[in-house]
Order: sequence, then structure tokens, then C-alpha cells
Amino acid sequence: MLPKYRNPKDPSETWSGRGKQPRWLKAQLRAGKKLTDLLINRPSGQSRRRTG
Repeated sequence: MLPKYRNPKDPSETWSGRGKQPRWLKAQLRAGKKLTDLLINRPSGQSRRRTG
């Protein structure tokens, strides 16, 4: 599963949006950020494709 959210302070930290929210994400939300602020922007040609 591709990551959907990225930590702006440490770009190597990402989250797919499934399961438990990581600590860095909770900290960003407490600091006033919104989930939409943390979305990873992808060009429209790079949509996820399911196989099988």
C-alpha cells in the first residue's frame, strides 16, 4: 500500500492512512494541522492500481 500522508518535519516518515495513527501524525494534528495538510500530492497519472 502506498503512503498517503508524510511528516513535514521528517519526510522519511509516512503513513498509509490505515491502522493506528503514528505519533508524528498525532503531534501534527495537536499542533493545529489538518490531515489534508499532510497529504502527499501525486500527479494524476500515478493513481493506485489494484491487481489480482
